Amino acid sequence: MMDLLPSNMMDSFRKVTNYEVFHIFGQWIPEHKVMVGVSVIVIIMLLPFTYQGFKKRQVA
Repeated sequence: MMDLLPSNMMDSFRKVTNYEVFHIFGQWIPEHKVMVGVSVIVIIMLLPFTYQGFKKRQVA
């Protein structure tokens, strides 16, 4: 799970050339596909907080 942190995702060449897999819901999924899925899920989870934080800001 530590390989899914953003700092560890930056070594994309190693992630694609090494064949690490995760066993999720009875399926073997390559690590680079799991990284994309985790990133999208985290972005979706953080969108409401971003909206709340910038809702009161005005552009001059």
